[in-house]
Amino acid sequence: MGALDLGISPKRAAGSPKVIFLLGSDNFRPEDIPEDAFVIYMGHTGDEGVYYADLILPTSSYLEKQGTFVNLDGRV
Repeated sequence: MGALDLGISPKRAAGSPKVIFLLGSDNFRPEDIPEDAFVIYMGHTGDEGVYYADLILPTSSYLEKQGTFVNLDGRV
């Protein structure tokens, strides 16, 4: 959701991309990734995108971050 707030959208690039950046998502078609593309995966769950990545940038989940979280009811 944060990527959409930044204006990043899951659009297919025109032509053949040289770098593909997977933001912790597994809703892509593997046949859309060109053979010569460098694939970067950034996430914490190790989903399907990890198997296609040339570089993995691990991130922390919300449980590992410092702060206070509330649910939809506003409860801590």
